[in-house]
Amino acid sequence: MFTLKTYLRNKSFLKLLLLFFLVIINGCMDIKKNKKSVTIACLGDSITDGVCCGVSKYNTFPEKLSKLLNNKDINSTMFNLGLPGEKSDFALNRINEVINLNPDFVTIMYGTNDAWIFSEGEDTQLSTFEYEQNIRAIIKKLQNKGIQPILMTPPPLGHFFDYDYEPYLSNGPNFLLQNYVEVCQKIALEEKLLFVDNYSIWQNIIEKGQNIEKLLVDGCHPNSKGQAMIAQAIFKIILPEIKEII
Repeated sequence: MFTLKTYLRNKSFLKLLLLFFLVIINGCMDIKKNKKSVTIACLGDSITDGVCCGVSKYNTFPEKLSKLLNNKDINSTMFNLGLPGEKSDFALNRINEVINLNPDFVTIMYGTNDAWIFSEGEDTQLSTFEYEQNIRAIIKKLQNKGIQPILMTPPPLGHFFDYDYEPYLSNGPNFLLQNYVEVCQKIALEEKLLFVDNYSIWQNIIEKGQNIEKLLVDGCHPNSKGQAMIAQAIFKIILPEIKEII
């Protein structure tokens, strides 16, 4: 029989149940409110794309960077926008697509394809002047939208199977790439940018007598260990910046 006593007892139970759910919901809202998250877009060529010669997408530097951030309780939305064969001019042409993703940071790594000569007697695909103008334009467009660029030099080339012709035979694989690296370094200094100098990091390894071929799958594209080095270099630069915005 449903009595007043039963009603009051059930009413008290309902109040407790409601209070319980309110506590849970409020806790979830607090967790969501305090959740640390960041969006990063990685713009570049096949070195950024990373999927090459047995290297899976899960071993690319954007994925490895995401794991490093996660270890610091920072959730990340990561866009790997690397396109094989891309140069800085094509990157500039699609920069609005990158901006539309509304990232907090954009890593920018070009130069390897810009500097490349496909056959003896030809010029580089883009001059250092064109490269510089493109990179500066990309940076400006990002900054105008409140997006923080992270400029990066590409790692040096090892014994790349595709350079067995002049002028590479006489001068080695990096004699032209060095000029683009210097331009990149100059831009980073003048614009006071977040900067990851992969080229210098890897050259330092060479100077210490280590073989960078062990970091590459084909003399050009980093293997899993090489990708991890790039991720770690970015992580070191970006972590203090992320802590300021979240």
